[in-house]
Amino acid sequence: MKVRFCLVLFLLVGSFGLAQEWELKIDEDAIKVYTRKLDSTQFDEFKAVLRAKTTPEKALSVILDGDRLWEWNHKTSDSETVLRYNDTTSVVWMLNDLPWPLRDRENLSLIRVRNPKPGTYHVSIDPAENHLKEQPENVIRTTQFKGHWHIEPLDNGLVEVTQQLYGDPNGMIPAWLLNSILVNVPFHSFENLKVILEK
Repeated sequence: MKVRFCLVLFLLVGSFGLAQEWELKIDEDAIKVYTRKLDSTQFDEFKAVLRAKTTPEKALSVILDGDRLWEWNHKTSDSETVLRYNDTTSVVWMLNDLPWPLRDRENLSLIRVRNPKPGTYHVSIDPAENHLKEQPENVIRTTQFKGHWHIEPLDNGLVEVTQQLYGDPNGMIPAWLLNSILVNVPFHSFENLKVILEK
């Protein structure tokens, strides 16, 4: 048992590095954004949490609608559902705008949904295979990222939606610059998401 535990710990540390404690950066309008540092990289990880008057199924539907992610994801100019394997597994593409003189980024995400208990959904986000969509010109593809969504019903008709994500942007981006926008981008995305969920 000890050997198995040590092996799992080694794999986790080797993949992502040891994580520090979450630090709350924004707490406003039922939205909280946290960041934390990882020992293995200069780029921070973020976690955003919102509570909205909605249903878990509506939240899941909005999050999985790859063709309309650009409508509420801040600094995302385009998005597309590239492939849908079945009701729980799909591939989504997103194009993210970065400030000049940096080149924009795009990514292909493998999205997998689990339903561990009624009304609760866990959506994993991992890199998809590059050949599934041709890379646009003058844009850099990010291929090192990992994250998830978690949707959980609360009392009084509230639903808690959490997104946690770490990513290496690939290419020459100073860590301080990426970390500086790592709070505002998810916060504004969640502001937009909350409006859609409460319609």
